[in-house]
Amino acid sequence: MARLLLILIVLCAAWVIYQVWVVEKDTRTKEEKLLWTLLALLFSVITAGIFFFLEKEKNTNTTNEKPNDHEKITWN
Repeated sequence: MARLLLILIVLCAAWVIYQVWVVEKDTRTKEEKLLWTLLALLFSVITAGIFFFLEKEKNTNTTNEKPNDHEKITWN
């Protein structure tokens, strides 16, 4: 049981670090990346849950927005 918990902790920390440094490398400042990395190393499972729900909320908000006037597609 302890091995499974250790594997879960390592996987959660690795997932958060990968998401912050590789997937979202252009959307975060260096300070944010370092903070998320530190939190992932210290509180991996809790940090992974918080990160997941914050990112889910952020992605939901951006997909429900209506396009601005300059983003509208016009057909000739």
